[in-house]
Amino acid sequence: MIKHFINLLQSIVGDPSRRVSEIDFLTDAEHEKMVSTSDMDFSNRSSEKCLHKLFEAQASKNSGAIAVVCGRRHWTFHELNQRANALARHLRTLGAGPDKIVGICADRSMSLIVGLSAYLPMDPAYPPQRLSFMLRDSKAKILVTQYKTASKLPKNSGSVVYLDHFTQADSTSEIPNPTSDVHANNLAYLIYTSGSTGQPKGVAVEHRSASVLLNWAKDIWGDKERAGVLASTSICFDLSVFEIFLPLCFGGCVVLVENIFELLSAKDIDAGVTLINSTPSLITELLRSGMVPATVKTVNLAGEKLPRELPDQLYKIENIKNVYNLYGPSEDTVYSTFYRVPPGETRLPPIGRPIPGTSVFILDQNLKPMPLGAAGELCIGGEGLARGYWNRPKLNAEKFIKNPFEQENGSCLYRTGDLVRVLSDGNLEYLGRRDQQIKYHGFRIEPNEIESELRNHPNVSDAAVIAKSEQQRDTYLVAYVVPALKEEFLVSKLRAFLKLSLPEYMIPSIFLTIDSIPLTPNGKLDRRALPEPDKQRPNLWSEYRMPRNIVEKAIADIWQELLNSEKIGIHDNFFDLGGHSLLLVQVHAKLKEKFKLDLSLIELFNYPTVFDLARYVMQEQSDSNFYKRVSQRAQKQIKALNRRKLFLMRSCTFHE
Repeated sequence: MIKHFINLLQSIVGDPSRRVSEIDFLTDAEHEKMVSTSDMDFSNRSSEKCLHKLFEAQASKNSGAIAVVCGRRHWTFHELNQRANALARHLRTLGAGPDKIVGICADRSMSLIVGLSAYLPMDPAYPPQRLSFMLRDSKAKILVTQYKTASKLPKNSGSVVYLDHFTQADSTSEIPNPTSDVHANNLAYLIYTSGSTGQPKGVAVEHRSASVLLNWAKDIWGDKERAGVLASTSICFDLSVFEIFLPLCFGGCVVLVENIFELLSAKDIDAGVTLINSTPSLITELLRSGMVPATVKTVNLAGEKLPRELPDQLYKIENIKNVYNLYGPSEDTVYSTFYRVPPGETRLPPIGRPIPGTSVFILDQNLKPMPLGAAGELCIGGEGLARGYWNRPKLNAEKFIKNPFEQENGSCLYRTGDLVRVLSDGNLEYLGRRDQQIKYHGFRIEPNEIESELRNHPNVSDAAVIAKSEQQRDTYLVAYVVPALKEEFLVSKLRAFLKLSLPEYMIPSIFLTIDSIPLTPNGKLDRRALPEPDKQRPNLWSEYRMPRNIVEKAIADIWQELLNSEKIGIHDNFFDLGGHSLLLVQVHAKLKEKFKLDLSLIELFNYPTVFDLARYVMQEQSDSNFYKRVSQRAQKQIKALNRRKLFLMRSCTFHE
């Protein structure tokens, strides 16, 4: 710091007319070090290959190997390639080609994997308004879907292709790989993230960027680790690119599940899982429930700050040999930095060093490099950088800037908005955000988008959304609403209104009405002046009705503890009270402990009130007592009949 101060004084004396912001107070040696933190030695360059070419090479090499498993079904590389070829040839007749966006909206089944190419991922669980915006904004002329999900989609003027025709086709016939004009600089996918302007924004990623990521990943995670890669992330999030394409392009098997909570419910699903990508909060719940698959060798953690004690908790599981802390925005193709957390790590795990082909710079607000140990904004360049935001020239100019340290080749840097510092060993430590963007259970959320939707409500004049964190519960979203009319708000109505346009993870847990939004003297939101959420029961649809029996009382007590609430009635909705999937995992664990029952976590989502959940628990108790009184053979027969009954019910629902 003394040297820096001397440099500052010498610069001022040497040229008193210079602006302070123009003065570089680092020594020449420091400057060289801080702008050369990247690892650009990328000898195994396969960035000129497209994802489909990498997959075709793998399908030719390992045609009989299993490529994807979903439940009790599986396809070999040959079977998957044949179905994909049939679909690709059909899409070509409809005009699909280089940089032509093809929307895909399908449930998490084998069919989903077939349809991934130059794709716009669309989650069937998203609200119709959001799906409609994505189709309009991307100008997708072709939409790939299924018969059972088509009814959830908005009206589309383009061509609609049903995956059902291609996934049920005979895969024994030989369908040659189609010739393609797609090159490495063409789009691989267009993925939408939360936007600060009130609308989601599309990140356009080219094949070369995805190829660079996967070529690095195959060297870090070997054949044994890729043998069973759990694919539990929605295709609307770029982590799914790693989960699906790493094993498909370089050998291994995709273990496709609806979500990671299936591991808690389906005992036959974890047999082949060797690698899990997850957020720290999700993996913590798996650990709490004792349901991390015993076959797992590696756990990759990203999307949130990694607690110091979590890696060692994972290393206590016999087969787990590697725990990685990774970091990366969608704008830099999944992962930008990585760090293997060694057993016994005593410090807060850093986010590591840049992956090969990636360059990182820690800069101040004037884009000057910061010295070792000082906080600055993380700016990323290199081969993983996205093309930019789809149809957002103004935002591109703000976020994708010319690289001030490599002006000759015209390269760009992406300004992440994340604050980091370089540690003495060269690793990066994540410190937080320089803006108000929220990281919530691994999701990237812009509060402005939620606030904008709230203001569209006829009885909302203003709104503010913040993230809160307490010791009793993890991070949650709080919405502060200023009513336009003197009318009592119902939380259920506001939640229902937001669900028309926002995905579930963006719905605040708590809604509070206030007279006005507090502002600082500069006219910005004064977060410190916002009132603290209290423990009182919010305004819900239902009137308060107290529990009537020991089961309802036990469930209400569990909810009150986890939701930090003082008063919960039997008709209150768990999610309207601020509950979410991670808390429901804890409810599941406490119910199993309390009632000594093997309850299904997935089933719990179907019983969101104390009344409904109590009926489910009592029915399970009754069944459990009945099974104890009959022979094992009779138990198997009854369970088989129940499965058959459930299958018929689902079939009827499907045909309706």
